[in-house]
Amino acid sequence: MKYNTYKTLFYAGLLSFSVGFCMTSCEDYLDKSSESTVSEEDAFKNFRNFQGFIEEIYNCIPDKEKCNYCTSWNWGDDELFNSMGDGHMTHQADLGNFRAWQSNGQCWLYRDSSNPASTNAFDHSLWPHSWYCIRKANVGLANLDKMVGTQEEKDMIAGQLYFFRAWWHFELMTYWGGLPYV
Repeated sequence: MKYNTYKTLFYAGLLSFSVGFCMTSCEDYLDKSSESTVSEEDAFKNFRNFQGFIEEIYNCIPDKEKCNYCTSWNWGDDELFNSMGDGHMTHQADLGNFRAWQSNGQCWLYRDSSNPASTNAFDHSLWPHSWYCIRKANVGLANLDKMVGTQEEKDMIAGQLYFFRAWWHFELMTYWGGLPYV
């Protein structure tokens, strides 16, 4: 009997020690190392680094066909237009709720969980990414003179930045109409 009590106490102590050990945490891995921060001088110093700065703009382009509200408004059959009832934008537009795309976070035009660095197609949306990329293009154009490289490399970088700045403005105007420019 006494042996079972010691055995039970031993296992209970071992279990509480292992649970206590697992519940502690180490937060050192969350600290940002100084080497991971790229300074402006490094980001814009040569063609390779500058191109790496621009690559994120390519990643921000939303895939309009990989979102819940793709651009199809009519699936070709009047009997079963919307199998989910209230689930799609078409029904909300019939109710007069033209801003439903913005309120439920499922549309590629706007969602709260937009992450420019994500590789998941569902994390990209037009409204936040367009402003992020326009700002990124403006920062790149403002720092174009810092780049050391040939004129051809500078022209290639400038062409990408001008193109994306214009393209994102075009996309915004396509879906929201004219934009006030302040």
